[in-house]
Amino acid sequence: MNSSRGPSVAPLSQSDLSREPRIAGTRIPVWLRVQGRRMGASEADLLRDYPALHPIDLLHVWTYARDHREEIERQIVGNEEA
Repeated sequence: MNSSRGPSVAPLSQSDLSREPRIAGTRIPVWLRVQGRRMGASEADLLRDYPALHPIDLLHVWTYARDHREEIERQIVGNEEA
């Protein structure tokens, strides 16, 4: 899905040291929004916490997370252990 802002999950680049997919145009990692949702935050909460995000961004996050479950789970676990 595309919005006028382009793809919502930014592709990784060699300069991205964290190697984590992020929401396009932000430094917000996908795993962080997924973890927030798991902890009980509603979409309204997530959008309120990050005013630069739009509902379409969250749709792209959920789609990316669904399609890359193992990757996102590793990132969540890795960040919990850090």
